[in-house]
Amino acid sequence: MKRRFFIGLLLLFIIVPSSVMAGKDEFGNQYGNIHYFSLSGGIGYSTIFEDFQEWKTVGSVGGTLFAGYELRVNHFSFNTGLEMQYLSAQSLLAQSGFNSYFKDSQGKDFEYQCDFNRVWDMQHFLFGNVPIMVGYFQNGFYINAGLKLGCCIWSKEMITANYTTKGIYEQYIDPFKQMESHKYSNFQTSASAKLPATKIKASVCAEIGYDIFAWARKANSTERQGLKFGLFAEYGLNNITVTDVDQPIYSVDPKDYSQLILTPFYSARSAKAHRAIPFYAGIRVTWLLSLGQRNCDCHNDNHKMKKDYVRFKYFK
Repeated sequence: MKRRFFIGLLLLFIIVPSSVMAGKDEFGNQYGNIHYFSLSGGIGYSTIFEDFQEWKTVGSVGGTLFAGYELRVNHFSFNTGLEMQYLSAQSLLAQSGFNSYFKDSQGKDFEYQCDFNRVWDMQHFLFGNVPIMVGYFQNGFYINAGLKLGCCIWSKEMITANYTTKGIYEQYIDPFKQMESHKYSNFQTSASAKLPATKIKASVCAEIGYDIFAWARKANSTERQGLKFGLFAEYGLNNITVTDVDQPIYSVDPKDYSQLILTPFYSARSAKAHRAIPFYAGIRVTWLLSLGQRNCDCHNDNHKMKKDYVRFKYFK
């Protein structure tokens, strides 16, 4: 299914550019369609906009690598290609801890208290994307906007908890704490799982920036390169996860009170009943190389020069 999806999009990208007619560049010079090969890399801030009450999601790092094609006609552009995109986010548990009741090894009832120092969940995604962008450019400045479709290639989620355990007995005034031999101390535990990511990710994206090689193209019409520096933003149109379960994120191991049994956040909470929209923004650098020389109107110019020369010679 993924193979058919990409093949269909690539056929679309071949048909659409071939239907665009010739025009002028951003400086008014006459030429045929300008085809560019492009390479770009970007880095920025990524997060997930969610509405789970017990968790707060904060931002992390994202990055992209892109190789593709750009067509420029008049002041307009069309570009597409293949992109590898890494997104990540971090969620923090808003709860301070919990209490449970057990019997100790001597059969005495006691209250088990677990205080969370910090519980965080890291989400990692790797997508293969196909962006479809149209844009407008003039005097080196440009703005692009479009749609991006992607398939999840790899995903992982890891939850880590730092916590302190205590034991409270009715017959004792002070709680039992900092007694590691009795499982009351500071501990850390973690668990990881494959994150149930959506099969197809759709998002809208936009970019604004400047091509520093524009001045070179204005001075020399044969300049074949471009180097764009831009700011971009991308907002998802669908949930990034597809979980449909609800189970405890943490529980106590009855055989060892010092150990928590953890389940990663999105593997334990149903995302279908909530919002989990990815967001990504940052900076991007794009290198462009023209796929062939500019096609000037040299034939018509030479023909006109010959006619003027013949007219001048005849009247002379």
